[in-house]
Amino acid sequence: MATGPPAQTALEHHEKRRSHRLLLHVSVRVRGKDQQQQLFLEETQTLVVSAHGGLIALSAELQVGDKVILMNKGTNEQEEATVVFLGPTKEGKHEVGFEFASAAGQFWGVAFPPADWTPANLAPPEP
Repeated sequence: MATGPPAQTALEHHEKRRSHRLLLHVSVRVRGKDQQQQLFLEETQTLVVSAHGGLIALSAELQVGDKVILMNKGTNEQEEATVVFLGPTKEGKHEVGFEFASAAGQFWGVAFPPADWTPANLAPPEP
C-alpha cells in the first residue's frame, strides 16, 4: 500500500495554475541541447500557450529541467524556458511542456485574462 501523499486531482491542479491556457498555434523556433548534449534547432507550432509557458511537440529528445530558447517567428521575440513536462510521443514528436523564466504573456501576442477570471464573470447582471 502506498504511503506517499494523495494524488492531485485535475481540478486541484487546474486551480493552482498561475494563468489561463489557450489552445493557440504559434509558429516558434526552439533551440537547445538534446539528451545527448547535441545542439538542436527545430521549428514547430505551439499546441497550448499561457502567460507562463506552453506545450509544443518536438522531435528532439529532452529531459525535465532542460533549458531551451523559444523564438516567436511572427515577432522574432525570444524567451528562455525550462522543460517541466514530457508527454506522449505521437508521429515521432514528443509533447514538451515548458515554463518561461518569468511571466511572458506578451510573447504570444495575446491578452490573457486575469488569474481570478471565470466564465461566470461574463454573465449579464440580474435585473
